[in-house]
Amino acid sequence: MIKRIIEISSRPAHLSIRHGQILISYKDGDNEVNTVPTEDVGLVCVDEQQTTYTHRFLVAMAESGVAIVICSAKHLPVSILTPESSHSQIQQRIEGQVKLSRPMIKKLWREIVREKIKNQSDCLPNDYPEKTKLHTIIRQLKSGDVSNGEGQAAKVYWKAMSKHFSGFQGRDTDGQDSINSFLNYGYTVLRAAVAREIVLTGLNPVLGLFHRGRSNAFALADDLMEPYRPWVDRAAFALHENGTTQICTEAKSALIGTLFETVRFSDCESPLWVGIRRTVKSFGSVVDGNGETILYPNPSVKWN
Repeated sequence: MIKRIIEISSRPAHLSIRHGQILISYKDGDNEVNTVPTEDVGLVCVDEQQTTYTHRFLVAMAESGVAIVICSAKHLPVSILTPESSHSQIQQRIEGQVKLSRPMIKKLWREIVREKIKNQSDCLPNDYPEKTKLHTIIRQLKSGDVSNGEGQAAKVYWKAMSKHFSGFQGRDTDGQDSINSFLNYGYTVLRAAVAREIVLTGLNPVLGLFHRGRSNAFALADDLMEPYRPWVDRAAFALHENGTTQICTEAKSALIGTLFETVRFSDCESPLWVGIRRTVKSFGSVVDGNGETILYPNPSVKWN
């Protein structure tokens, strides 16, 4: 079952728990109270700075496997709270991650980069010559992406996007322009969803394939989410085309909504969030020695 997302962004609220229900009590004088079954929720995104919580709420979210994204006053996500895993194979899975051979890691990273560039290519209009350049990079990818095809593709891709959208100067993680703000917000929500599935699958999010670092608690999420980024890209640029210029309630809803878009695997269709779950589980099978590849949706990010 696809989980629901609770977004607190437009009104101050108090979050608590009663009889297995999440109580959202708004504090703006209307005395409005909404309830949501805890078991139905997978992600809570809090952007309203006056939001308060009870300790029981935080405990209940952790026990129910709910990830919580906390945003700053600038509306940018600054923290992801993930539940402690209770997966029955957690020790086996972590040991398997540690023991993954270097050739297997390099093979998997090449596959991830290939899928990401394929989806980036599908984001570009068909008459753009950059599509041909991206296809050439895909054909030349080597194990471990030793030639940095991902970086080469990023330069081609973002340059093409800059040409297509006026006012966009390129990807900047610290950028305050509308498109980069949309991308930063959308990527963090995507990262939280991937991190949640990693933890619930009994994998350790710190043990990445390519992304590694002492300060990165979600290195594996950064790896596995890469081919899903173009879905966020499409949403971000669609907002720009529609005249949205800031991270407002509508923009956040649209970016969070990418998790519910339909994606297509070779044998089925599913919401993107369910696709993420399938991707993470396939990596778990690789770790267990029962698989050799990570499953990703077929490219389906198209221009209208």
